[in-house]
Order: sequence, then C-alpha cells, then structure tokens
Amino acid sequence: FPAESKTAVDAMTKAESAMQQAKSAGRDCLRFFALSEEQRQGYRASMDIGEEVQLALKEDRIVLAHQPVVDAGSHQVTYYECLVRMYDHDGKLVPAAQFVPAIEQLGLMRSIDNRVRDLAILELERNPQVSLAINISGLTATERSWFRGLVARLKERRDIAKRMIVEITETAALQDIDETSRFVSALRALGCKVALDDFGSGFTTFHHLKALTVDVVKIDGSFVRNITTDTENQIFIHNLMALAQALGVSTVAECVETREDADYLSRAGIDLLQGYYFGRPEIDGHLRDAGQPAILLAAATLGAAGGD
Repeated sequence: FPAESKTAVDAMTKAESAMQQAKSAGRDCLRFFALSEEQRQGYRASMDIGEEVQLALKEDRIVLAHQPVVDAGSHQVTYYECLVRMYDHDGKLVPAAQFVPAIEQLGLMRSIDNRVRDLAILELERNPQVSLAINISGLTATERSWFRGLVARLKERRDIAKRMIVEITETAALQDIDETSRFVSALRALGCKVALDDFGSGFTTFHHLKALTVDVVKIDGSFVRNITTDTENQIFIHNLMALAQALGVSTVAECVETREDADYLSRAGIDLLQGYYFGRPEIDGHLRDAGQPAILLAAATLGAAGGD
C-alpha cells in the first residue's frame, strides 16, 4: 500500500478495482491490484477524469438533461428520464459517455448517483405536475447510504416519491437477485416506482422478473432498432409483451427514432416510447406537464439542432 498509493482516495480507488476483479472472477476469491503499462496509462487518464468530476461536484457543474418518455398511443409525455451531464471549466457540455466509464472504474459513481438523486428531487419539488426517472449504478443499488439519503428526503413527501422512478440495469439486478429484490421492495414501500433498464441485455427469467416486482421494464435499444424489418427483434418484443402482461408490468421501448418504429411498437402493445423521434435529452428544456404532446418538443429540438 505505501508504494502503490500516495493518497487515501487513490488507495481506496485501487482497492475498489481489486474488489471488482474479485467479483468478476466469481466472488469468494482473492485478487491483488495490478496493472499492465497500457492499463497504467489508462488508469492515469481515468484518475484525471475522476479528479475533474470531483471538482465539478464541488462547483455544481454536474447537471441533468431530460428526455421525454411518451404514451405509445397518444404520444403525450408521461415522464422524463434524467441523464447526467457535466460542464467543463470552459462551460462546454460533457456527455456522460466521456466520464461515466472512468468514474465507474474508480468507484466514484456513488457520488454521482447521490447528486442525481438530490437534483431530481429539487426538480420534482419545483414542478409538481412532472414525473422523473433516475438511473443508479449497480454499486449504488446495494449501497444503503444512498437509500437512507432518499428516505431522509422523501419519508414525509409521498407526493414527490410517487412521481419518481428509479431505474436499475438488468445486469446489475441479476448479480444478486435477493438483495436487489429487497432494494426494489424498499423503494416501492417509500412510494417510488422501479424500472428494470436495458431489459434483454442479460438473462432475466420469468422467475427473476416475478421476484423483483418492478413496475416497468425498459427494452434494450438493440431490440428496438430496425424493429419493422428484423424478425428476431419482433419475436423478442412479442414474447416480452406476453411476459409483461402476465405480470402486470408496464413496458418502455427505448431508441425509437422513426414514425414507422413508433407505429409498429404501439400496435405490438408497448405502453411507452422513448427516443430521438420524440425528443433529444435537453438541459434547459421546458419540462412539460404529463399529458402534453411530446412530438411538438421533438420538432423544436430537431429544429434547434439544425435537423441533426
């Protein structure tokens, strides 16, 4: 330890990395922190990103973008998904893909998840007719301090809790199905809804889905793209619909980019739709009340982006 790390944060980060290697190897085993030269260079780059994210947290440069999730039939906004973004020192917006993988590797996602939780609750307080969904990492799903923070803010605020959806990825949920099930039950008891994100990317069975008692399953975008022509994706969607209907679970299709895709998914029985066809994630976009048409928002977004 003295030779490997100069600071407490660095030591804990490397310990976190060793722990993740042990988990990936099947748990109940021992792993030492070690890096190749290539990994060492990547690690140094990740450390730089991690330091920048920590500074951004202190300087309130972590913000939320919002993307509408709409009713499949009426195309009216049902809720918004909150997506984390960061401003750099020059005021340039940094997408999540440029910093989230690094901070996940460094074990810093808990700090981001805490900030996202708090920002979303503030927005729910300011917008009483709006519902929001937030994503949490697999580590946070088993982190009791995050949930205690949520309880402290929402215990007497069921009016806010009922408008919050917590999204957990399928792969994270399957790592420890019993622990995830307890976490889901605690969230629902607080008044929140729970969504299983990226559904189809793992190996969720009927038994798993029944044990988790989530409110929503979000179909991984890889099964939605080319849905009008890809017969394998069509079979998956129809099988999922039968499963969801048997359990009384709502369904969301992500990555909807065309009117043809939206129409097909609506006819297939999907409840909610999300994607660029209805609107891109926006930082300062007006949060429309539930029930207002999202297609107007999408047109405005595309117009502002020059048709991009």
